[in-house]
Amino acid sequence: MVDEGSSDGDELHVALGKRIREKRLSSGLTQAQLAERIAISRTSLTNMELGRQRLLVDQLYKVAEVLNTQPRDLLPAPTEVVAAAVKSDGGDAIPESVHRFAQKLHQRKHK
Repeated sequence: MVDEGSSDGDELHVALGKRIREKRLSSGLTQAQLAERIAISRTSLTNMELGRQRLLVDQLYKVAEVLNTQPRDLLPAPTEVVAAAVKSDGGDAIPESVHRFAQKLHQRKHK
């Protein structure tokens, strides 16, 4: 399923996709090779790496296994999510979705 439109999780998926791509490249795998090993199409993997398609939890575990890493190591830090959000907005202003994300982080920290 390809997500269209904006939601709070878009920046997270862009940052997650970037980490998967970096790990795939450092592992010497092509998109086609990784896609085949996790039983999805290359197009789906491309969309995941670009943050346009969300990963299911089981897919995250499969990707991590093939890339010889832990799922947690593929998850982006909050700063990477914010950086992806600012970049996607052209860097001119902090998008509303980033503001909401920062508020959620602040609330969690102070519980």
